[in-house]
Amino acid sequence: MGAHTRSHRYLRRIHGHDDCRRVPTVQGQSGDFQPTFDEITIVLISNSFPKDSLKDYPEIVTMGEVALHRSVSKDWKVGYGDYMSVAKRPKGSGSNGWYPHVDLVELESWRIKLDLTKDDPQGSVRSATALMAETGPWEGRAHCWGTQVIEAVRGGSLKFDGTTFTVPGPWLSVRANQHLARMARR
Repeated sequence: MGAHTRSHRYLRRIHGHDDCRRVPTVQGQSGDFQPTFDEITIVLISNSFPKDSLKDYPEIVTMGEVALHRSVSKDWKVGYGDYMSVAKRPKGSGSNGWYPHVDLVELESWRIKLDLTKDDPQGSVRSATALMAETGPWEGRAHCWGTQVIEAVRGGSLKFDGTTFTVPGPWLSVRANQHLARMARR
């Protein structure tokens, strides 16, 4: 077989509008080869975890992406996608002025225990303690690394698996891990 070079061909007029997506084609001695697809899977990807201060939200925040997918999938064959409950943040937003909080990922919501003492790492211990005191929701938790971190922090340890949980970044991984464990079991 001769040498093949990769080129791109643009598709236009998909679903009644111009589309600038590129589809790879293979160009060889016999001309262009346009790949064909037996099936194309469409995935709805959204995220409703709050981007701004959690002190402005209730303790239980509904996952809007679950309801949106449920609604859209009534009329369309569409897969589910989300961003692991990690909201995209503007560059440089960092941890300035953060309120410690510990989140429990439930089936269709996030339970957020927020401590209103800014920048106090012990606020995470207080939040974990308050979260685990709610036995019903805690008993329904996903058993995963993320909930193990919450248990360790409630016990007073702000270090788990070599990571220190005193700033927001590591806490994102705790929520994302719980979220992935929940979605994997769906």
